[in-house]
Amino acid sequence: MKEIIRYISSHHKQGEKPNIFYFSTPRSGSTWVMELILSQKGIKQCNEPFNIRKEKIREVLGIHDWDTLQSEASLDKIKAYINLFVKGSKQVSFADILPQQKHHRFITNRIIFKILFAGEDRLEWFRDTFNGKIIFSIRHPIPVSLSREVYPRLTSFVTSAYSKNFTAKQLEFAKEIIAKGSEMEKMVLDWCFQNAPPLRNPPKDLLIITYEQLTLHPAPIISKLADYLELEDKERMLQGIAVPSNSVSKSNQETTSFLSDSANYENNKKWLIEKWRKKVDVEQEKHLMKILQVFDLDIYTFGDYLPNKKYWLS
Repeated sequence: MKEIIRYISSHHKQGEKPNIFYFSTPRSGSTWVMELILSQKGIKQCNEPFNIRKEKIREVLGIHDWDTLQSEASLDKIKAYINLFVKGSKQVSFADILPQQKHHRFITNRIIFKILFAGEDRLEWFRDTFNGKIIFSIRHPIPVSLSREVYPRLTSFVTSAYSKNFTAKQLEFAKEIIAKGSEMEKMVLDWCFQNAPPLRNPPKDLLIITYEQLTLHPAPIISKLADYLELEDKERMLQGIAVPSNSVSKSNQETTSFLSDSANYENNKKWLIEKWRKKVDVEQEKHLMKILQVFDLDIYTFGDYLPNKKYWLS
């Protein structure tokens, strides 16, 4: 019954503006960014279309394991699957939201695909195949790892075609962590695998957003997003900065309480991006951040909770 309601309460007809392919790691502020974009008229959300842990996605996509999803053989199925959303097909109505849910719209002409589980090494393919706009957001690996519960693709990063993005030395290092490492080491390793391709070989037109800047100094990010994605109401996006996202329920009670008080948020934003330090000692931090060095990632370094200045938008 819910699928029927979803289908009849949503009419999508693709307009002239390009669709948006938004790549991120879980627990990196992706829901927050997506909701800022959804504050604009006519945009429809497609949340995690490649999360094949969900049966309906496996069924419609026609892919049932991570290795296949990350192979060249998957591209035709991915193309056909995305085009179902663009055409407003009933087959993908399971991804629509119900009329009473936030950001529901009866009529839409543009889609933002929030992609957490695929395509990090295929950004240009998504852009060119669907004539879309691509954006990418990232957050410091330690708070991300502390707040995640699963890392479903970790082994597949090594065993699938995705491994071609890494050196033999990096893959051997990864195998050692997968076999003997702690949960935090595995989480940070997963973060490195997911974020290395777009950071080391970004398309020239890729817009990279850091969670830390969005928290502390959002105005330049909102301006860049609006210009790049052809969004009209920057002020509405700025007003949404201090509004808790739909994923806030996954945060702990202390964070949820903090986000519910807009005045507290505005006066103490720094707390949000450095509170993880209470849970990790200096030696742990130093050890975990060495994993990034092995993967030639310089966006975050030991002793600094902010990203490298070259990733800070002005």
